[in-house]
Amino acid sequence: MRACRLWLMILAMLLLARIGAAQQDGGDVAWVQIESAPTLSLAQDRARAYAARLDNVAGFRSGSGWFAVALGPYAPRDAARELAGLRATGAIPADAYVVDGAGYGERFWP
Repeated sequence: MRACRLWLMILAMLLLARIGAAQQDGGDVAWVQIESAPTLSLAQDRARAYAARLDNVAGFRSGSGWFAVALGPYAPRDAARELAGLRATGAIPADAYVVDGAGYGERFWP
């Protein structure tokens, strides 16, 4: 019984260390969220329009019930660079931002 408790405590410590490391370096994946829509059909229309002129367009149901249109996935540093470049050219809205995708659910696009 004591060995089992010790083993569980070690596993918990390793898990917490892994979570802390991911938070420190921003995680492994980032997305540039460019738009969100209240309905699936509107989000699909917007994703289609972006996909006609941009690469890596993806769409996800979000935890809030809305639908997110994003670009990626990227490494976090690459996402920030992509965001800046696309904003500067006016290819994406000025209020686009980088997210880790943790709030993304089921993928609807492509």
